[in-house]
Amino acid sequence: MNKIVAQYSCNRCNSRVKTIDFSSFGKGIDLSLPFEQIIEIMARKAEAYAEDIVCPKCDENRVYLVSIHEKRPHDAIAKKHSKRAPGARVRELLNDLVDKREKINSRADLDEGQELGRYLKEAEEIRKDLINSIVGNPGQIVYFDDPDEMIEAENALNDLWPDITSGEVFDEIFEGDWVVPILGPYSDRVVTLRPLLVSKLPENNQFHNFFQIALDCWAWGQDVASLIICWSVIEILLLEIIRKKDRNEAEDIKKKKSWMKTLVHKASQLGIVTHDEKDLLLEIIDIRNNAAHEHIIPPKEFALDAIKQTIAIVERNYSRLR
Repeated sequence: MNKIVAQYSCNRCNSRVKTIDFSSFGKGIDLSLPFEQIIEIMARKAEAYAEDIVCPKCDENRVYLVSIHEKRPHDAIAKKHSKRAPGARVRELLNDLVDKREKINSRADLDEGQELGRYLKEAEEIRKDLINSIVGNPGQIVYFDDPDEMIEAENALNDLWPDITSGEVFDEIFEGDWVVPILGPYSDRVVTLRPLLVSKLPENNQFHNFFQIALDCWAWGQDVASLIICWSVIEILLLEIIRKKDRNEAEDIKKKKSWMKTLVHKASQLGIVTHDEKDLLLEIIDIRNNAAHEHIIPPKEFALDAIKQTIAIVERNYSRLR
């Protein structure tokens, strides 16, 4: 397992307080569990640890956990195609497939049946490994620094992909030890995700659709995606409310370097959001901004609470848009 890093911020002054290596907190955890479950267990420990942290700037114990995530190698290392490079395993399989295709074609021309059969069998094993890899991580980004190598891999993939069926993927899920890693966390979240009751239904279906997508993302473990959707909703809502009060001020806010946090602070000053909601939105912004740079995995409880509170903010303030 790579280094696990926990990041904290201060609720009072909004400054980043600490980044702590939490790898040692993994002692006693069953490392055969899915990585998401390991992180969730460590996140609970990290949240409890926050109670003992004092902000060095304001000297108050109002620190909260922003995120806990796996620290990845830098891009410079990834470009050397270390084992942790983007899509490294898929890249290796595609290169092996290119090699086997060349050998199969050459043996077919020479009519060397025994050698041809061996390479066809090896190519089929690569195909199975590739299906296993995409089940565990579909839609991977695979890095190639050699354009010619990438073209060969693309040709091999184009030949292979049309023959992969949903039935094969289904069989891999139920025969390749994927049932528990995929459906275990999902069933836990289904139990947690009880129907959310609201008292007002915005006339604009855009808000309802946003929230339904956010809840769907959360149910399948895509916590960062659900938070990004929450922020999109809040951004639309707050900017429209402020624009109705003062169009120029809304435009000025968007010109600022840290305009999203400026928007939240302005909304707090105007009474659109409460102090606690302001803190929550600032956390969402931090996670949103960091997601592009590191593999952020916020606690699932935080993500679900963020969705619920975002719905409450919209429900309370939607009438201001009319």
